[in-house]
Amino acid sequence: METIEAINKRVSVRFFKEKQITQEELNIILHAGARAPIGLKKYDEMHITVIQNKELLERLDNAIQKYSGQNKRRFFHGAPTGIIVSGKPTNYAYMEYDNGACIIENMILAATDLNIGNVYMKSMIPFLEDSPTFMKELKIPDGFIPLAGLAIGYPIEELQREPKEHKIEINII
Repeated sequence: METIEAINKRVSVRFFKEKQITQEELNIILHAGARAPIGLKKYDEMHITVIQNKELLERLDNAIQKYSGQNKRRFFHGAPTGIIVSGKPTNYAYMEYDNGACIIENMILAATDLNIGNVYMKSMIPFLEDSPTFMKELKIPDGFIPLAGLAIGYPIEELQREPKEHKIEINII
């Protein structure tokens, strides 16, 4: 698949099959994330956590539901793999969030290219920031903060083939 095709094909998927993605597919997605541009080349200040333990994903979902008061929402959407990107805070206008976004976007496009469904997640970040127990269990390094997450897995329905047209105003000066 070409890059533009993956961009056009990508949609947020919130319903996943229980079947786990293959190790090869996971490696391709993680490699894409690791190839992201990182400000000031501070690669050692970024971290990717992969969660494939079903029990841990369910415990996280339940804890986040209780924390947020959103009892009917599944934060990982039943995906068999959750990914959390974390980074060290910088002195450069929240550059760690920009770096995390670049990592996530590369993984999103790689997953789409492999016909693996995905959805960007940010709403669980406040919970993780307030939960040193889960931070430790997820092995997020000391001094790092969670920045964003991604749920990935095989979609229940085939990924959309026709690109959606989004309207964003553009000025060319």
